[in-house]
This record gives sequence, structure tokens and C-alpha cells, in this order.
Amino acid sequence: MVTKMPNTINYRAIAYNKPYGWTKIVVERGSKRVVGFHMIGPWASEIVNTAVIAIKKGLTLDEVKELVFSHPVFTELLIDAMELASGSNVYLPKR
Repeated sequence: MVTKMPNTINYRAIAYNKPYGWTKIVVERGSKRVVGFHMIGPWASEIVNTAVIAIKKGLTLDEVKELVFSHPVFTELLIDAMELASGSNVYLPKR
């Protein structure tokens, strides 16, 4: 399963006037393990570190969603994309 989230919903990106790009999560359907992460936008090179840990450790969506991040930070995009992959959608219009 692939979920793509626009970076325009991130409060830190808005505050820095850089709300562009996207964050994409790839999740294995059966196990719900995080198996991929792609991002284009500000601070992508730093956010990818958290995604790599999740992938290397074989964490599931639920396990990654339990991680705690301060607010507002760019890394929240990772959690927001995971929430969307889990069926929760706080920021985007319903389809």
C-alpha cells in the first residue's frame, strides 16, 4: 500500500514559508510493516533517518505511530503519512 501526503499540511513548513513537496510511505499490506519512504521537500534528508529506523527495525504502522515528536516539526510529516495509511485523515479532504 502506498500513501502520499502533501507537505502543505505541516505547520513548521508553513511557518518557514516552505510548504511544498510530499511525503510517501510504502507499507506491506498483510503485516502493515513500513517497507519504504520517499520525500521531496525541506529537511527531507533529516526526516529520512527516522523512516530508516522504522524500516530497519521492521516496525508496523501502529508501532511507528506510537513514536513521540515535538510540535511543530517537519518529522510530523512521517507520522501524518502513517496516520493516512492507517485510514485516519485529519488534514485532507475526504475522497
